[in-house]
Amino acid sequence: MKMPLQPKAPLPPRPMPARLPAIVQQRLRSLSARALHLSWLEGALWAVTGICLFPLAEMMTDLLFDLAWPVRAILFSLGALCLLGVGYQFGFRPWRQQLGPDEAALLAESRWPQLRTSLISSVQLARSPDGSPFLIDALLAQTAKRIEQMDLRMAVERKHLKRLRWIVLCSLGVVLALTALGAPRSLVLWQRFFLHNVPLPTQTIVVPVSGNFEIQPGETIELAARAQGVIPRTGRIELTYEGKSPEWIAVNPKATTRELFNLTIPNVQQPVSYRFYLNDGRGPLAKVTLIHPPVVQELKFEQVFPPYTGLPRTPVAPGNLSLLAGSRLEVGGRADQTLQSASLIAQGSNNVVAMKIEDQHKAFSGELPIPAKGLTGFSVGLQNVRGVKTTNNAVYAIEIVPDKPPEIVIADGQPNETTIIPTAHPRLRFTARDDFQIKLVFLCVQPASTLAEGEVPSPEKAKKIALTIPKPAAALVFDYEWKEPAEVVDWKEGTVIHYWIEAVDNNDVTGPGVTYSPVRQWTLVSVEAKRSELTETLRKHAESIEDLSRTQQDLRSRVESILQPKSP
Repeated sequence: MKMPLQPKAPLPPRPMPARLPAIVQQRLRSLSARALHLSWLEGALWAVTGICLFPLAEMMTDLLFDLAWPVRAILFSLGALCLLGVGYQFGFRPWRQQLGPDEAALLAESRWPQLRTSLISSVQLARSPDGSPFLIDALLAQTAKRIEQMDLRMAVERKHLKRLRWIVLCSLGVVLALTALGAPRSLVLWQRFFLHNVPLPTQTIVVPVSGNFEIQPGETIELAARAQGVIPRTGRIELTYEGKSPEWIAVNPKATTRELFNLTIPNVQQPVSYRFYLNDGRGPLAKVTLIHPPVVQELKFEQVFPPYTGLPRTPVAPGNLSLLAGSRLEVGGRADQTLQSASLIAQGSNNVVAMKIEDQHKAFSGELPIPAKGLTGFSVGLQNVRGVKTTNNAVYAIEIVPDKPPEIVIADGQPNETTIIPTAHPRLRFTARDDFQIKLVFLCVQPASTLAEGEVPSPEKAKKIALTIPKPAAALVFDYEWKEPAEVVDWKEGTVIHYWIEAVDNNDVTGPGVTYSPVRQWTLVSVEAKRSELTETLRKHAESIEDLSRTQQDLRSRVESILQPKSP
């Protein structure tokens, strides 16, 4: 199997043979240097010619066809590549492949045939003598004597450079003359050649105002351009929606600004490209790109109750967010795009909670604390990596369910105002209930003598007797006997004691909830007074019984009279 041939690198020029006479070496070096310098000069002349003519051709094409920036960039790059090619062909390559002694000798012999082969023979024999030393030395001396009278540099012709110089001068003259005569329009063309984003130099120059921009679907856009130079009365705009044929729409200047032309398009649902045409001026092609905000693909809610409730975490539906005050709502979901940020936007409290981004920057999670009041709902705000935020976010309504305070129910048969003798022990029967747990229960007492005129009993001034609770529970039934009232208040005849029950629940987040029963009253009386009260009570009961008996007799008589048949 044959191996593929590898390209050979250019060989360096052979060094001058040491035995070659100095004058011959000097002349051959001069010839090689002149060939290199003339090649460099020719390359510079071609480069200047290209620098003059290529921009001229490009600017004429641009003036006729209004080349887009990418096209101008490609042409500029091609011109730069051609310039590099000239530099390589006439500069780098001749430097790498300079004429050696043999090539220089052959070039001189082709210019002066009378040298025949004496010069190349001298170079080769001086490098590797093969023959009589005497004859070789004689040949070298003869060659040196002939070369001494000659200027070998003339072997390199440069007549063609004179013609090239005239081409360069004409090119420079044409470019400078056209630039001067066409100013300032020509200066604009030079700016466009060097890839400046400026409009063509027409009588009316169209300066873009709106340019390229991005919108979300459904937005209203305003396309605008400014006219400079000759201001026309009207203009046109070319609209091209994606996948459709171009549309031409007339545009008029604003009433307050004659040079500003604009067009408003509502509810844009497709990408659109546009270009303004004002008089003979044509604006650059601009595009309106639609960017879609991130969309929530999945959303889950879970209520985390306060620890005091003892309730487990509970998933909740988006349409039924009845949440206990003091709890937390965990929100988790996933978007259809890579996210930069996500947040929970509270409604009614102006609170924004940043959410955690995870799982390839598409999943998000966060917690929303539920206060006792003020929060009416929330929405989920997303922003993708391009900075596009969601709009018209769905608002999830929240109904805050407060932790109800305890309820106190006094058992029947206990009047609001009761007389009691000092030696008796007051007895209270009641029930305390809560939606979670009752934590504390107090008997609050306040003598009437401590109240100013018109003042009502208050918990701040009352004395509290803590009732024993075996274990906090949602419902507690009490049958309490106050055995030592004299140790707390002035417990004697004639004293009036206001009392009520206070119950406290175990809400340590938004509470605690505290409830007071209605104020009741004990009046301390003597034994005789209590006996008289009881006698009077019995008398009233007897009278009530007697009245009831008479009523029954009357009713019976009426019924008998109705049922007795009448005589004919």
